[in-house]
Formats: sequence, structure tokens, C-alpha cells
Amino acid sequence: MNPSMRLVFLVGLLCLVLGNSIGLTSAQKFGIYSLSMTTPNLVNIFSGDQQNGLLKFVGAVSTGGNGTGVQSQGAIAVFGNFIFAVNPLSNTLSLLEINPQDPTMVKLVGSPVKVTTPIPERQVSISSSFHLLVSLPNYLL
Repeated sequence: MNPSMRLVFLVGLLCLVLGNSIGLTSAQKFGIYSLSMTTPNLVNIFSGDQQNGLLKFVGAVSTGGNGTGVQSQGAIAVFGNFIFAVNPLSNTLSLLEINPQDPTMVKLVGSPVKVTTPIPERQVSISSSFHLLVSLPNYLL
């Protein structure tokens, strides 16, 4: 499989997983979220359409923290109508809320929470019973 076909397959799979995890507000539309890992760190918001498979960039919302400039797998997680985002450069974790009527409407809830650890690389995992786990090499928070 060539790289562009692999990318299309991965984006389609991501659409299916994220669309299901936030609960579709209509039979056709869903939201997809990624982190910019810039300073300031941003959650990029995309609107997806299950009927025609098109993705459209809608906008970006600040996490209130700073990214490292390096992409990190697992630095963003969606659970229900919430997004958890890691801000490695500022050592914080942000909570954002997804509007249940429109998954492209996202807002920061409060301020980012400080995570006290000397290692800036983090991964967020959330279980179905809503236990938030931030894991680091050799550490568990």
C-alpha cells in the first residue's frame, strides 16, 4: 500500500473511531481533533461528514498551554464530550468541552492543571470507566 493510500485509510479509521467516541449529533456529522504542539498549543478542529467522507478544517482553540513543536502520539484523548490535551512545554494538562449539539464547537474549561514531573513527554489514556491516566517513561501520575 503506497503512503498516500495508507494516510487515507488511517484518516478514515480515525474518523470512525472519534466520530463514535463523541456520539454523533446527527447521522452524518462528527468532529475530529488534533494538537498543533506549538506555542501556544492549539486543538485543531475538523468537521467530518460520514455520507461523503469529506473533512473540513473549522478552526482551532487554545489549550492554555504550550506544545514542544514535536508531534506526540497519545497527547490528546476524547472521552464523551470532553477532550484532554497534554501541553508538554508548560507541563500542564487541559480539559476542553465539546458541544453535544455541534462537535465542532469546543471550549477550554477553566485553566490547565500543572503536572509536576521533570519529563516533558506525556501520553493520555482514558478507560471506559473514566479513569484518567497520564503516563511517562518510568512514571505514572
